[in-house]
Amino acid sequence: MNTIGKIVEGNSPASLHAFMSAQERHDVEAVIACFAPDIVIRSPITQRVRFEGVEQASDLFRLVFRVIRDIRFYETIGDGRSQVVFWRGRVGRNYIEEANLLRFDERGLVKEMTVFMRPVPGLLALAVELASSMAGRRSSLRGVVVRLMLGPMATIFRLGEPAIIALTAAGVPVPERER
Repeated sequence: MNTIGKIVEGNSPASLHAFMSAQERHDVEAVIACFAPDIVIRSPITQRVRFEGVEQASDLFRLVFRVIRDIRFYETIGDGRSQVVFWRGRVGRNYIEEANLLRFDERGLVKEMTVFMRPVPGLLALAVELASSMAGRRSSLRGVVVRLMLGPMATIFRLGEPAIIALTAAGVPVPERER
């Protein structure tokens, strides 16, 4: 049994295993096959936009799979109609961890997906890549403008994070191999 089979237990919809496996393989068509036609995806980046329907979901996942690598699921929580799945991956050199709240319809297809993400450097790196790619499809100038708006924020946070941690002396440092 693969890792996904070990973490999907109990009263989970059959599409959950397929959904997780498809994401690890970066298989957009297989991910979309797990979605209800009226899927709604809520972004971790902004509350001002959501993605509705399989066409927008497909477009989103094509971009996401170009940016995020090494997706590995490690936990699920829930039953029947609602599940939360957790995975780890990378955006460039940034570690990223995501939780997806999935709600299923009566056929066992994902009808709603709310995405939560951490830590901030990974989220900002994802925001820079996704937003600039989306804007760049309309015109290359738009893509550049979005990258110029978001890029400095991501860089400042990434470079400032070690200093902030040192200045606050909060918590216990996480070993490099765990980041």
